[in-house]
Amino acid sequence: MLEDLGYARARPEESGKKIYEITEEGRAPYASKSASRSPEQIRKIKEILDRAASEIEAV
Repeated sequence: MLEDLGYARARPEESGKKIYEITEEGRAPYASKSASRSPEQIRKIKEILDRAASEIEAV
């Protein structure tokens, strides 16, 4: 769905997994919102995303 909207694209890896990347079009709606986030909020968001990525890799 996000690929259909142009918000993300899949990049196949040698292992057969797909790595998804957010496109500039997908970032645009959030660019102005992220400018108002504090460094602490950014750190917490990164921590959550890193934890989620680790859990996904474990599957």
